[in-house]
Amino acid sequence: MLPALLDCLSLFIGGACFTGAQPPADLELGAARAVGALLDAYRASGTDWVLVSNEVGMGIVPENAWARA
Repeated sequence: MLPALLDCLSLFIGGACFTGAQPPADLELGAARAVGALLDAYRASGTDWVLVSNEVGMGIVPENAWARA
């Protein structure tokens, strides 16, 4: 079976947390749920996955709270 590629993990989690008009009250919980669902899908898939993530922490710090989250 061919491996699956998820490019980009950062956008996946951001999309999962910011799909509504307002961000979730607890962003860490929203991210944890998204990652949990992703891990469930991985376990059920029976194949290897390659996950790609952005480098974080080395760039400009955004002014607004949503962008920092």
